[in-house]
Amino acid sequence: RFRESLEGMQKGDEPKNMCAVLDRIENKGRMEGRQEGRIEGRQEGRIEGRQEGIRIGQEKGIQIGQEKGIQIGQDETKGLMAALVSAGRSEDVVRASTDADFFDQILREYREGRLKNGAGA
Repeated sequence: RFRESLEGMQKGDEPKNMCAVLDRIENKGRMEGRQEGRIEGRQEGRIEGRQEGIRIGQEKGIQIGQEKGIQIGQDETKGLMAALVSAGRSEDVVRASTDADFFDQILREYREGRLKNGAGA
């Protein structure tokens, strides 16, 4: 700082008091600090924005997947129940509503096209 002032005086510039030199240096430091802060702020903002976007996208994707899965399951269950009734297996509809293993068994039969007429498989 002092050298800069001294070099200026050696080149014929007006002599400056130390307060003016220090004010100029302080202002220059503030401006550089603000510029660096803006750059860092933008970078951090982009990173945080990207992370937030990814998080929201993942949550929305999970929600959509769950909704589609529920709809597919409901449609398949309705089709299974209709097929059981058509096959004369109404009692199996009741049993499937309380017995998870039995439900899985007749659902496999339905998916494979193997539902048979008559009670209980």
